Amino acid sequence: MTTVQEFADTFPNETVLQQALAKLLTKIPGHSGVQILQGSQELGKDIIFYTPAAFGIAATIHRGNRREILEVEISDVAREVLRDCNWKILRSELLRDGLIVQMGSMIGFSHHSFQEFLTARYLLGDLNVAQLTECCDEYLGGSDWWQEVLYFYIDLAGKPQETLKWIDERLKRFTRYSGAKSAAARERALLLKQHLVDSFPYAKC
Repeated sequence: MTTVQEFADTFPNETVLQQALAKLLTKIPGHSGVQILQGSQELGKDIIFYTPAAFGIAATIHRGNRREILEVEISDVAREVLRDCNWKILRSELLRDGLIVQMGSMIGFSHHSFQEFLTARYLLGDLNVAQLTECCDEYLGGSDWWQEVLYFYIDLAGKPQETLKWIDERLKRFTRYSGAKSAAARERALLLKQHLVDSFPYAKC
């Protein structure tokens, strides 16, 4: 299980951490978004921190454009990410804490924003990785499925200038020719850039 401090350290600063958690919590029914950072060592009882297995599970479901997955598939993912993972124990913890729900032979996250947030955490790393590039290209090409994941990723990455250049680079393939597809991709890129500016208002973007 990832410690609170280890999780917090994945953000560039405490302000961005607060913003990302607030955005996540305000999407969850029953949460006001104010039960977040009470200090650098305590993030509140409503936030659950897990091993990379949860990141891999979320990413696997999201890449399939799904909100749930067969339990037999999810246990394979957990073992792939963590070779010594005991899926029965991990499932029990995730169910107990309310991060996932079981519907017969299917398992999904209790709220879609958990899936989106954990998928973004899974993608965190080099801006040129193939999976992240594919996600961005799908979004610029017209798929809203990846929008919130990319928003969370921007917050987690904490590299506004590099991210801006990356967005422009991904946009090039859609703007080689004029037309509705090119115009739509530009509008979507502007949404990503606006989120970047909102999340990092003091960065020179």
